[in-house]
Amino acid sequence: MAHIPFTAEDDANLKGMARFARFAAVAAIATGVLQMITQSVGALLSPAPAANLGVPLCTGAVGVLVAGLLGFFLFRVAKAVDLVVNTDDADQLHLVESLRALQGYFMVKGVIYILGVLVFCACFTAVVFFGAAALSMVGR
Repeated sequence: MAHIPFTAEDDANLKGMARFARFAAVAAIATGVLQMITQSVGALLSPAPAANLGVPLCTGAVGVLVAGLLGFFLFRVAKAVDLVVNTDDADQLHLVESLRALQGYFMVKGVIYILGVLVFCACFTAVVFFGAAALSMVGR
């Protein structure tokens, strides 16, 4: 793989992209950790903390894992783009690596969005079904 000649403006754009990807990775991981902390503190401050701690810890752990995975992909993007800018060999290889990392990032985000839509549809269906059942019982 060969060196790809970039203009100074292209180098600046790539450096900015790497910097932003690194910032977004740190922000994603920090958001996941803060989400777990706030859920756990909320459960601890509830009237029955021992009984209410399991679900927030589990959902918080899943949130941290997903945020960590997204952050991992974004760190890979930043590293590969930095290598494109800072080295003179294998630029194509580093660009392909950054695109693969972006593909992984968007795959995880896509799965999260699809799961979110499915959970929403399931909850909406349950509310409609049980709401209709409850309303049919009221008239009797």
